[in-house]
This record gives sequence, structure tokens and C-alpha cells, in this order.
Amino acid sequence: MPRWLIAGAGVLVVTWMAQPARAQDAIVIQGEITRETLARFTEALASAPRARVVLEGPGGEVMPALEIGRIIRERRLATLIPERATCASSCGLIWLAGAPRLLGAQALVGFHAAANVAKSGRRSVSAPGNAIIGGYLRELGFDDQAIYEMTRAPPRGMNWFNASRMGALGLTQVSRAEPAPGRPAPSSPPQVPPSPPPSAPRPATTGLNGLWEGEFRCGREARTARMMIWREGSHHAASFEFGPTAASPNLAHGALQMRGATTTDGRVRFEPEGTASLAPGDRPIGLLAWVEGPDLRAEVTNRAACAPVSLRKARS
Repeated sequence: MPRWLIAGAGVLVVTWMAQPARAQDAIVIQGEITRETLARFTEALASAPRARVVLEGPGGEVMPALEIGRIIRERRLATLIPERATCASSCGLIWLAGAPRLLGAQALVGFHAAANVAKSGRRSVSAPGNAIIGGYLRELGFDDQAIYEMTRAPPRGMNWFNASRMGALGLTQVSRAEPAPGRPAPSSPPQVPPSPPPSAPRPATTGLNGLWEGEFRCGREARTARMMIWREGSHHAASFEFGPTAASPNLAHGALQMRGATTTDGRVRFEPEGTASLAPGDRPIGLLAWVEGPDLRAEVTNRAACAPVSLRKARS
């Protein structure tokens, strides 16, 4: 049974069984991060100075999050985003400070640019805020490419990562993590049945993994498009992101996490797994993708008004 030590303001300290016959303290930070979260976190450390920090939530205030992260790094505490949990924005910045950083195989961590919020509620990129976050990430040892990936999504968007994508981009060392304290172990995710192999090897998906960039057009408007593809066991996974162009600067940014299964003709059919980071009014799409010469080609499978997609490899 868990032993509850402290509770309040979204911060809990609990002793739980990390492994059979091995108890370990965990400080659990859930919900919106505020200045009070920082105060409760420092109180919790007095009761559990070597605790693992378990994170789940939508983010919140940046400066308290950075202070929590610096304490974690100074004390060399582990951070964990458990199975099926999401940790976005300033929550993710705290997670990055962990030594080690643990991410559940089906967990997601998301990042975006710092924002100025007008009285009207409109959000715009904050250059000073991004500079502060960039300095913090430098303290943690991240390079220019990593800092770019963690700040390039607009304030109303999100650049989502799972354990496989983190590894594919080489941003950090990620370990598969056990469930959070108090949570049952998740059931196995539904498996996509493998498609029958083609009668002969086909080159359609050779070189499919990596980062692809270009434009995505539905109706009259074109949007920028980026698709990161990687392998997860027997199937492919992808993050498909789209946003405004120079000709249409007011288009909203959106993103889809996708799962791909190989078809009998050697192509990969990607279907969306979630729509949390789509803009209002956007509908998810499916893609039937293959490699043709230097390009990634794809047909949009459920939107008649969308033209075929053609993207160029940015990085393997």
C-alpha cells in the first residue's frame, strides 16, 4: 500500500513499489504549474530528498518550472512521465532536467515557443521568453538542434515527442518507464495485424524513416508540412505537422500523431492516433505513403479536396 507523506497544490509525495520488493519515494507533480507548485515541491524534497519526480499535466508558468528543473538537475534526481500520460510545455521543461529522464513507451512530452498573451487572449511568440528557455536548455547540455525542436512550434501549437521519436532525433537518452504510483499497469495496446508480405521485395518503403519537409494542399490553400517517420517494433509511427506559409500567414498550426501499417503493395497506410493538437475546425487525415526517388509521396485517404503530398528528405 502507498504511504502518503504530503498532499496539496498538485504536488504529492508517495512511497511506491518501483520494482518487486523495492520501495522508492516519488514526488508527483500534476496539473497546472504555478509559483505555489514550486513552494510545495521544495517542501516535499525535505521529506523525500532523493525522490523520483513524476510529471503529468498541461504546463503553466515558465519561471517556476525552470526553478524546479534547476533543483532537479542540481540534485541529480530522476524524472518520469508514466505510461499513457502527457506532459506539455513547462511540464516538459521540468522533465528535461532529470538524470535520468524516463518516458513511458506510450507517453508523450510536448514543447512549444514561449508566448506573450494579449488582453484579448491572442498569443504571440515571446523572444525574451524563448531566450530564457534557450539559456535553461543550454544549462542542461542541449545543442542548437535540440533547442530548435523544443521551441519551434508556435504558442498555440505543440511539437509532440514519444520515446521512439526522442531516440530517432537523437535529442536525449530515453528509458522505457514503469506505470505511475497508484496506477495499474496499462493493458497492451491493440496490435495492428501485419499485412501479408508481397510476393517479391519492393522498394516503396526503403528509406522511409527520417524527417521530410514540403507543402500540403487541401482545397485552394497550401500549408507547410513536416513528417517525421520512425519504426516502433513491427510497424511505423509518424508525427505529421502543418502550418502557415508565406502566402497564407494566418493559417493555423496543427499536428497529428500517426500509426502506420504496411499494405500488400508495399506502401504504408498511416492513420491518426489522436487529434489533441489540431486547430479548431481541422479534421484528421489519413495518408498512404511510399518513397519515389528522392521524395516521399502520399495520397490523402479520407479527404477528397486534398492533393497528393510530395515531401523532400530533410534528414535521415
